[in-house]
Parts: sequence; C-alpha cells; structure tokens
Amino acid sequence: MSVDELSDGVTLFFGRNEAGKTTLMRFIRRALYGFSPERRRLYLPPVNGGIPGGMLRVQNHSGEFVVERRQSDTDPNGGGRAIVLAQNG
Repeated sequence: MSVDELSDGVTLFFGRNEAGKTTLMRFIRRALYGFSPERRRLYLPPVNGGIPGGMLRVQNHSGEFVVERRQSDTDPNGGGRAIVLAQNG
C-alpha cells in the first residue's frame, strides 16, 4: 500500500479487519470528547469494575501533553471530566 501526497498533519491507520483500528479511534474520541449518552448506556458500568476512562499521551510542536478523562456518576452532563497535563504543569 502507498499513499501519495498525504499532508504532514494527517495520521493514517492501516490494518487487517479486527486489528483494533475502530477500538483505537473510539478510545481517542472518548478521551478527547467524553462519553455520549448512547455509549454510557452500552458500556457503563465496566464489566470487570473499576473507573471508566483512560489516558492519552499527545505530542505536537508545543511539547507533550497527557489527556486524562474519567467517567463520574456526579457529572451532570455525563461526559466525564478531562484533565490536560503538560510537562510545565
């Protein structure tokens, strides 16, 4: 496979069926934008317990950041609270 003239700002994921591409996309979307009411109904609470959510490490021209989002029962909008951490605090 080859891709010509792809912009520097674009990342391409390529893999066989069932390789986890959609799962990765959904995780990134949830970390950045939160949990939709439909997804909360389908996937929450977690089957094996614990706090739903996760962390995403992002790197760009400004440095490295960590985006952490955890679902909370007390969140009135249900999207979960996002915390963005940078190396400089």
